[in-house]
Amino acid sequence: MLVMVLRLVAIGVGFIIIAIGVSGIYYSYVVYPTLIPGYGGSEPFLLSQYNNYSLTLPLYIKSRVHVEVYGNNTFNLMVDEASIGRGKAFSFDLEPGYHKLTVSSEDLVKGVFQFRQEPNTRIALISAFVIALGITGIFLIAKRE
Repeated sequence: MLVMVLRLVAIGVGFIIIAIGVSGIYYSYVVYPTLIPGYGGSEPFLLSQYNNYSLTLPLYIKSRVHVEVYGNNTFNLMVDEASIGRGKAFSFDLEPGYHKLTVSSEDLVKGVFQFRQEPNTRIALISAFVIALGITGIFLIAKRE
């Protein structure tokens, strides 16, 4: 009887270990990319007469970041003093380092910068190992029965 209870507990622990590993992979690919220090996942902006219809956002990033810029009206976008174009939506990647994003317009514009960094592969690999550990534990216990 005691052996049966211990096996059930061990199988339960194996499933908990697998759940921890799956949570780590979810964090690595879904949550982590939106966690950018200083800006979170997005930064809203408003171009109006109070800022001369222009805004500059300085950035320092440590890993490659995908940037999307959206506005409700047409605006100009410059990255590091180089013109990207004029439109309502832009999407591009930035390499690690210092950058300066500038938006400008002749009209009122409400918009948002959205940032998404690359997933953390170290966390994903550790999580995959934890999942394998949990599956191995369950397999070994089930094999003994």
